[in-house]
Amino acid sequence: LILARLRDMTPSRSETHLLPRGRWFQWVSSPHYLSEILIYIGFAIVLQSSASSLALLIWVATNLSVSALQSHSWYEANFPGFAGLKRKAIVPFLM
Repeated sequence: LILARLRDMTPSRSETHLLPRGRWFQWVSSPHYLSEILIYIGFAIVLQSSASSLALLIWVATNLSVSALQSHSWYEANFPGFAGLKRKAIVPFLM
């Protein structure tokens, strides 16, 4: 909902980009990726850490972490003062 509301806040349907704020966005740049990784951790626990569930978790976590780092770099390059927000890319207070 936060991302959908940003589009409604733009003055026109132009190529204007807004910085997401609120909830998990105060700590990380890609909270949607973090929540997906948490879902896959839950799957791995429910499936009793089978080899395939662990392989899937590693794949998803790696893929989403790389994407989050790229998104974080894009925010830093395109929003002046972004570094002052002290957000991490995907894991609060760590990465």
